[in-house]
Amino acid sequence: MSGFQQEGFVGNGEAVTTHDPSSETQDRTRRSGGQGPVVANPLAGSAGGAAAAAGSSKKLATILCCLCGRPIQPNGANMCGACLRDQVDVTEGIPKKGLTIIQCRRCLKWLTKNDHWSGFELESAPFLALVLKKIPGLAKQDLVDAKWIWTEPHSKRLKVRITVRKEVLNKVMLQQDATVEFVVHNRQCNVCNKEFTNQTWKAIVQIRQRAGHKRTMMLLEQRILQADAHRKCISVETVRGGMDVYFGAKHDAVEFVGYLSSVAPIRSRESTKLVSTDNHSNVRNTQHTVAVDVPTLCRDDLVALPRGSGNRLQGTITVVQRVTSVVQFVGPSSGQTADMPADRYWRSPPEPLLSASSLTEFVVLDSEPADGFSAAGGGGGGGGGGKKERHAAASSAAGTKNKSLWEVVVALDSDVGSADDTFTVLTHLSADSAGLHPLEAGDMLLGYDLRGKNFNEALLSGLSGDVPDIVLVKRAPPPKTAQSKKKRYKLRSLDGTGGGEGGGADHGKGGKRGAGGGSGKASNTGGSDEREIAALIEELSMDEELRAELGIVPEPDEGPSRAAAADPKGEYGEG
Repeated sequence: MSGFQQEGFVGNGEAVTTHDPSSETQDRTRRSGGQGPVVANPLAGSAGGAAAAAGSSKKLATILCCLCGRPIQPNGANMCGACLRDQVDVTEGIPKKGLTIIQCRRCLKWLTKNDHWSGFELESAPFLALVLKKIPGLAKQDLVDAKWIWTEPHSKRLKVRITVRKEVLNKVMLQQDATVEFVVHNRQCNVCNKEFTNQTWKAIVQIRQRAGHKRTMMLLEQRILQADAHRKCISVETVRGGMDVYFGAKHDAVEFVGYLSSVAPIRSRESTKLVSTDNHSNVRNTQHTVAVDVPTLCRDDLVALPRGSGNRLQGTITVVQRVTSVVQFVGPSSGQTADMPADRYWRSPPEPLLSASSLTEFVVLDSEPADGFSAAGGGGGGGGGGKKERHAAASSAAGTKNKSLWEVVVALDSDVGSADDTFTVLTHLSADSAGLHPLEAGDMLLGYDLRGKNFNEALLSGLSGDVPDIVLVKRAPPPKTAQSKKKRYKLRSLDGTGGGEGGGADHGKGGKRGAGGGSGKASNTGGSDEREIAALIEELSMDEELRAELGIVPEPDEGPSRAAAADPKGEYGEG
């Protein structure tokens, strides 16, 4: 439907056409003897009209407009479209200017109604629906069409062209266009207003992990950013041992805690503080605090599950495989997995014997399928080569898709060539995470060397059997010389701070964090070691499934052009 010429219809087939009042050029053309407006056949709704339309040689009779005398086709008003528009203004009750719409300058949300604020994109269909509701008198009109008219973004003006239709003289349907202009006024919304006063928040979620390493917190932070679960928070503050997330309403904090419980086995406690009260109106101002505890266990931690754990791995040495809504363990020398839900975990939280920072590199000297063993049981390997050998249990954090067990001969990477100690280990690390590339001589593995380790007796009190000497956990990352040519990954942070080359703002309240050092607080705790971030990035580079779950994509390759632009003359050499 054109914005300059519209055609309206009535029930008996009569029609009249008018144009935009602002189109003076077309108006002058019509009044200076141009062809008159097209009028539909008044007999189009009858059987005779159908027969007349079938005969293309027949023409309708014309009459003269009762005001300007221009020949037109007959209609109920006996007027041409231009004269009918001059006599009747369909948009008379609709204000064209002087309308206002309110926007928050800080968060760019728009005031809808009843002190409710919502975010809309400019010139979008939902925003057009909001603007049309704010036009007085439009609800009584028959709205035919509405569209945006482009305005300069800094002009503080919004223009909408509407097309309305109304029945006028002698049941003639008149259709007209009108341009409505809004002036944008700025006012702080309720959430932004609280940030500039003493009472900035109504609820706070305090997330804490009381452990020496924070890899679970870092993964939890990436999941929050991926799901945009923090979109309703006012601010995020990084503190020692975790983070504080502030909300403007209690129900937003409850929704956020509900999301945390779906991705991590957390424990929460709630408290309320009375800030002020109005005795006259019986209104209280309260602040709610939700304390959330994250399990101390992290991925690849070595744990001795005590008896009474309620799973098939109780009383054995296990390795934490995943920490999601449940804690998943994988058993040594069996490949069996067991899940521990949040309620059972917090009944008697198991403590780790060793964390991933204690992993040691082993080199594979020989490997072969372990005949006679299955995923339901296992044992030590056989002897080999007259060297001093030790039988060791093995476990894997790479999953249990391949249930076959392998017997491998490994040695400490630091002892190769200088010592004769080798270890025959039963493991199900028969292939990588993709199910390819079985273990071969020369492959590097990461595991725990438990020889000579002293553990708390309380942690080993429920253990059945002896503590193994070696526990293999996963494959070692590629050497740095080969890894430097691979894709680079960056972690995002809730507080917007970034480290290394990945600093800067990301979407929403999240920034990016790289593996290198940098200023600013760490994404998960105030004094976190950047080596843990680098270790997590290395782990993500080897786990495609986890990268897809967290929505982490490689950084674009900057190429040599950027370095050449920084040093065009090569004054600083090639390094």
